[in-house]
Amino acid sequence: MKIRQFCAAMLPFAATAIAAAPACADMTIKFANLRPDANTLAAYVSFGGGGTFTATDIKTNAALAKGVSYPVSSLTKGISIHEFSSGRIYVSLGAKLVTPVAGNGFSPNFDNPNLKDFATRWDKVEITFVPGSGGANLSAQDFFGIPLKIVSKGGGQTATTLTWRSDTAPIMSALAKLAGSAVITKTNATGAIAKGGQGVTVPGISGKVVRIVSPASVAPKNAAGATVYPSFAAYVKYLRTGNPSNPGQPVKTSIVGNNGAIGQGGPLQTYNLVATVANSAGTIGGASVMTGDLVLTGSVNSGAGNVATTILVAAANLSDHAIYGANPSYSIVKGANTNAIAEKTLADYFAALNFGFPGSAVNNPDENGTAIGASPSWTWYGNRPNGVNRKPLPIKDAFAFAQPAKKTYYNGYAAYLTGVSDAYGFAYNDRLQSPLAPLGDGSVLTLSVLPDTQ
Repeated sequence: MKIRQFCAAMLPFAATAIAAAPACADMTIKFANLRPDANTLAAYVSFGGGGTFTATDIKTNAALAKGVSYPVSSLTKGISIHEFSSGRIYVSLGAKLVTPVAGNGFSPNFDNPNLKDFATRWDKVEITFVPGSGGANLSAQDFFGIPLKIVSKGGGQTATTLTWRSDTAPIMSALAKLAGSAVITKTNATGAIAKGGQGVTVPGISGKVVRIVSPASVAPKNAAGATVYPSFAAYVKYLRTGNPSNPGQPVKTSIVGNNGAIGQGGPLQTYNLVATVANSAGTIGGASVMTGDLVLTGSVNSGAGNVATTILVAAANLSDHAIYGANPSYSIVKGANTNAIAEKTLADYFAALNFGFPGSAVNNPDENGTAIGASPSWTWYGNRPNGVNRKPLPIKDAFAFAQPAKKTYYNGYAAYLTGVSDAYGFAYNDRLQSPLAPLGDGSVLTLSVLPDTQ
């Protein structure tokens, strides 16, 4: 099928006088395979995600479709994107991806050894573009498989480059060690290391490694019942019992800030909650709790005054898997989930667990004289309750900076990636650092497949 794109500037004056044509609002994506074996090892791209995808091959003017793998070598002039909302660009080496289905956004398989594509080496770029604005980012929050680089230019946006800055083998080696060298097999589907034919050699692992699955995406426990990545159990216990001014009692963490306006031009929503991991059975903020339950209690103001609010996360949902994924199950005991305030405040706290902020005794660089852990969360994230936001703490002030003596008191996977890439290490990386390539009408985004040896 051929699609002809018309812009007002292309039409004669008489035509524009009769009916106004739409303004040009497309952006361009170009592709480059920079691997030394590009002539012998084919690279493919396919498109997915949950939103609208309207695009054409610039060379042929043919419409492109989700779930179809196209050789990078065939897209010599790039593609024209009219809209690509909540999108994903999948890149594979040596083979086309074959498992994507519409129901999951055409996402290929990366962690199930019993399905196709498991041994295929692939990775992805996240992208959203609607006429006028958008952005793209590298993401390793599910796994790392292929070093990619994206460069955005034009469209009235700041030129931006996002990339990987180290050879692939040492990156995979470091992540494999962090994951206890747990290989995924058909007899033991838990683990973090996937192997296949186009992978790289990693010391201590037999065969070629095609990806390292992140702690947010591995099964909560391996076949032996052990955690694959380092456990947060000691950190959670400390938060339950390590109050420095009241030994044996919980650490109190202030989750305070604004959640933006409610609707177009609506009132500013603010929240002032205290997060506590219960040290005994009882009642907190009107919620009946058991030992180990997490409670956020205080007030939320959605424009009509403070409303008492209590959010409960059962101890079973304060697991390693839930913390790494920063997306726990919860219940609202008091108040209402206006403007998704429960998800916002829980994301503030669970992101902080990954960064190592709760209970941190290190001086807060933006609140000199107050420890990071004793500071309200808006001093970390910059979302002041008065709505006058400021820059968040830089990513260098998280992880080992916040918890210098406790390597298991933060997300080591995400911490390591900040030093070798511009990729997201976990879902709420952007609470502090949002490595985004901005896009506008007329922007050109170049997506390059990088060599494994830089």
